[in-house]
Amino acid sequence: MKKLLSILLFSLVLTWAQDESETGKDSMHFAFEPNSLFLHVGETGEVNIKLLNQDNELANIPFTIYSATDPGVGPIPTWPGTSLNISPRASDSTGVANIIVKATRPGSLSLKVRSISVSAYESPSVIDEMKITVPFPPVDHLVFNQTPGKLYTKTSTSFSVEVIDEA
Repeated sequence: MKKLLSILLFSLVLTWAQDESETGKDSMHFAFEPNSLFLHVGETGEVNIKLLNQDNELANIPFTIYSATDPGVGPIPTWPGTSLNISPRASDSTGVANIIVKATRPGSLSLKVRSISVSAYESPSVIDEMKITVPFPPVDHLVFNQTPGKLYTKTSTSFSVEVIDEA
């Protein structure tokens, strides 16, 4: 028991005694300019993204860019990749990307970035995201589908309604 406690105490001392600058020396992060976007459906915005090292210098590692909040999977109108049109979808070799983002549906969307690593042991992937807010457009009109020919008092009738917005 004493041996186990001694080993535990020794490992805790080693953990606390580590120099923080050594553990965070190789950390990288993304810088977004601007750090968030507000777009209406159909509008475009420009974003500059850089992958930086601990010293805020370019990391010289490419990364990919994609939309992270798309609903559904498969060949339907809302399948992944359709909430935001992003061009280009990858950075250059220095870790810089100047992209154009077009919002195609409303909601709280995320533009996600992920570094490309040659080996997980040498440089693990760095992942980050930027929020893009796209408000719901105002309602233009309603379309009632399959309305009954007659309506009667003191009865309930179900309606199928399609909401058409200005976008």
